Amino acid sequence: MARPVRYSRSELVGSSMVWLLRVDYASRSFLFSSAFIPADQMPEDDDGRPYTLAGSLGDMPDISEAFDLLTTSSSARSVSFRGIVFPIDIGAFIEAGHDLGAATGEVALWRIGDSYSDRLVWLTGRLSQPEYGAKGEPCAFSVEENPFDDLALIPSAASRASTSSLSGVETDDVGLYYPIVFGTPGTYLDEAGATVSVPGSMCVVVDRTGDNADTLVIAGHDVVETRVRIWSSSTVSEAFDVANTKDNLGNAVSTVDVSSASTIARGSDEFFCTWDAGGVSGPNGAVLGAGDLLEYFLQRSSLRLDAGRIAIARPALNTYKFSGYINMAVSPWQWIEVNLLPLIPASVVSGPGGIYPVVWKFDAVASDAIEIIDADSGIAVRDGPVAYEVEPSDVRNEFRIDFAPDGNTQSYQRFVTLKAKPNAAIVTEMGSYYAEVSYSRFGSAAATISSNIVYDDDTARAILLWKIRAEGFLHRSITYTLPKSFAWLGLGDVVELTDTDLSISARVALVQSIRWATEETISITLLVVDDPARDI
Repeated sequence: MARPVRYSRSELVGSSMVWLLRVDYASRSFLFSSAFIPADQMPEDDDGRPYTLAGSLGDMPDISEAFDLLTTSSSARSVSFRGIVFPIDIGAFIEAGHDLGAATGEVALWRIGDSYSDRLVWLTGRLSQPEYGAKGEPCAFSVEENPFDDLALIPSAASRASTSSLSGVETDDVGLYYPIVFGTPGTYLDEAGATVSVPGSMCVVVDRTGDNADTLVIAGHDVVETRVRIWSSSTVSEAFDVANTKDNLGNAVSTVDVSSASTIARGSDEFFCTWDAGGVSGPNGAVLGAGDLLEYFLQRSSLRLDAGRIAIARPALNTYKFSGYINMAVSPWQWIEVNLLPLIPASVVSGPGGIYPVVWKFDAVASDAIEIIDADSGIAVRDGPVAYEVEPSDVRNEFRIDFAPDGNTQSYQRFVTLKAKPNAAIVTEMGSYYAEVSYSRFGSAAATISSNIVYDDDTARAILLWKIRAEGFLHRSITYTLPKSFAWLGLGDVVELTDTDLSISARVALVQSIRWATEETISITLLVVDDPARDI
């Protein structure tokens, strides 16, 4: 089994590294290498037999990983190859029924002398758009993996009302999904700091007597809550006990018995629920923090995950609290990409171990740096000019967020505005030194955010604070060529940069991309995040 993480510095220093391409085609494996491997050092297969090198990769393939600030879109990972000569007649194999497009490829970094099982697999996938000629002529293709192609759907197909799952379900309610509820939707603090309740998540009526509801499913899973408030309109509600039970098919459901209701209108078509303690339960209680929520939904996707890196990022993301529900079929990744990622300072990227979040460390200081990159020493060679990441027209320095929706009316109950010159007498306005500096440089530029999964006032304000750091300034990127010993760094890592030619001394920067230029050198792009409070 291949290693799940990148090579360490000690493994890289003084070693001989090669890139390997293994193509599995027509029940055979063909191994190609970016550099010569002595016969007595060839890697062995699972049966202990040395591979036979089928040929060379030719030119060094373009192998890189990167993240983009403020980008939530995802794309396929691929490595293209040209000049690959197979030791067989590809045309004859294809005419015999072995489609080259059905072959799979694996791109891996391997240290000569190691066990083949200790290679670092960069990506695996189908051969995309292959080209071939006569025997002995070179082939061209890409090994492509779509790490964000999520084939899962939540809620599950079984987690819905039917005459099989619920004996008393009415015809109008058949097919409705049991909601997945996270956090405490419907509960928030008003401007004076008092707790307020409004309709939060939608319920499914699963049993009626005539037109009157008797039983409601409030979640398609066990919940933390023991007592909830049920609403039959935006103004009429009543508290009921919660039962964690199962439907007739064995699916976990949480229900409330409203047959003895004295306040709500049991004849209503729709009912909503307010949560105070929490819906989905995780290892640390209710799933509320963004890190726990991201992990919860990713685990229900079909995507290949880097569990270790997800766990590392979780604490930093858990400072953001979210509440909401899902009651329509959606892929977990699609929900994350549309609803969660725009609200948290992180990008989800794909690496050798699977997908994982890269937290944007805007507040990093020099003591957070895990590596020093010193262009004055001659080890780091700048590759081209400094580039600005965005245009001045992209800058934003005033933000308003609308949050805490009423689940029934879909109207937002709260808003907060961050601006350069807030009115201290208005509790919904907040200021920031970064907004002041951005305003002084670029003038006023406003943006509005709205979210159906924010009910927490602290989280709403925290979102605005990272937004001004990310969008209030013109960040720069600089690319350097370095020895391969620096390849132990990962995306988002904090480094300290010195480059006298650019008047940069001990400046904090983030690793934005890593590209292998040769087997011995890498190209690293550093994101220099403008922080006037830190860098003055």
